[in-house]
Amino acid sequence: MLITVDPEYPNMKRVANAARILRAGGLLAYPTDTTYGIGADPFQPKAVALLFNETSRSPKKPASLLCADLKMIGHYAVISDRIFRAMRRTLPGPYTFILPAKNTVPRGMHGKRREVGIRMPEHPIVQALIAALGTPILNLSARDPENHYLDDAREIEALWGERISAVLDCGPITPQESTVIDLIEDTPVLLREGLGDPAPYLS
Repeated sequence: MLITVDPEYPNMKRVANAARILRAGGLLAYPTDTTYGIGADPFQPKAVALLFNETSRSPKKPASLLCADLKMIGHYAVISDRIFRAMRRTLPGPYTFILPAKNTVPRGMHGKRREVGIRMPEHPIVQALIAALGTPILNLSARDPENHYLDDAREIEALWGERISAVLDCGPITPQESTVIDLIEDTPVLLREGLGDPAPYLS
C-alpha cells in the first residue's frame, strides 16, 4: 500500500496512521535524508525478527535506530561530552554512529560488543513518524536482491509485496550513503565517509 506524503509538509494524519502500522507489528518503508528505509518498532519482537529474516540481516550485527533528538539518543546509547557537543552542531544529518548500547536497547539488537547504530536523519517525514511512534525506529536501507539501493516507493512496493504493510511515498530519492563513525572506544574510527562531514568527530 502506497501512502503519498509531501516531502516538505507531510500530512500528519497519514503519518500517524503509518505509526500505528509500526506499533501493530507491521513493516513500513519511509524516506530518510539518504535513502528509503524499511523499519519496524524495535519493541515488537516478531516485527524485528521479520525485518531481519526478510533482509537476511545477521542478528550479530548492531541494529540501527532512528532517533528524533539528542534526548532520545542519550536514552539508548552512551555518549561522551565531546561527542554530545559535536552532535549538537551536526545533527540532524546524514550520520550513523556506532555507540555503546544502554540496557534500554531491546535484546537481540546489540551485536557482539553490546553496541547500537544510531541515526538522527534530517527529513521531515521520518522525523514526524518517529514523533508519532514515540520511540526509535529499527531501520535498514531498502535494497533489491542485488543489494542496490531502491530509490522509488513503487519499486519498494513491487519488490516487497505483502511482506511490507505500507510505503510512505514522497517520490524518488537519489540514494546517498551516510557517514559511519565507530564511537565505541575513546578514539573515533571512520568506517565509511559518506554525505556527512566526519571532521567534527575526528578532530
